[in-house]
Amino acid sequence: MEEVTGSRSSENSINWTFDYQFPRQSWLKGTRVALYGNWRDNYNMTLLNGVMYRGGATHPVGAYAMHQRRISGRATSFRIGFRNVLDLENNDDMRITGVRAVGADGVPTSLIWRYIPPFSADVSVTVDF
Repeated sequence: MEEVTGSRSSENSINWTFDYQFPRQSWLKGTRVALYGNWRDNYNMTLLNGVMYRGGATHPVGAYAMHQRRISGRATSFRIGFRNVLDLENNDDMRITGVRAVGADGVPTSLIWRYIPPFSADVSVTVDF
């Protein structure tokens, strides 16, 4: 049987979102804020000399804020988002994750590394015509 490697071999994953919309009576009416994450368990990273090495678990967290209102009679939304703010699984340790093995001499050897996507931000304005 062929061994599957890569993130598709992960057995467990969880996507979650906390989304809050401020009440219409507040001065922040029309505003939503959210915090979200995607946890993925260790997966088969590589098969070397008949040994399957597992690792690569991640739990990146992001956030966004969105405000909707009418400007000049047009529905308009403003959004700012942040991706990969932190990784709860890896404690932001150099933003990389990987598998380490110990050689016959007892010295740890890095076998494979996977870089975690970097922090990014986006801003958008949408006007309905």
